[in-house]
Amino acid sequence: MYTEFALDYDALAERILMINGKPFATMVKFLKETTLTEANADDTESEIIAQLIKDYEQIIEEISNEGMSYAAELEDEPTMDILTGFQSKLEKHVWMLSAYHTN
Repeated sequence: MYTEFALDYDALAERILMINGKPFATMVKFLKETTLTEANADDTESEIIAQLIKDYEQIIEEISNEGMSYAAELEDEPTMDILTGFQSKLEKHVWMLSAYHTN
């Protein structure tokens, strides 16, 4: 999942550059602007999975409510396509992690 996220983030950063935007270039900037809460290093496996599900659900909601709305307002179909793909992947991860977490 980490490799997939890195590739997806890179694709989004490239899209932002293509439309003359400025993506976050450092982890410090990313962490400053994120709406996610950092996990604790001593969490149990169950707690980590639960937090990951929560984080993915939050990202899905933000894509749906903010990203897609903004891209639609700008009539930016390529960005909407990228975000739809990300949302679909995250929904699958939530489904898979939830199935694992409840067993």
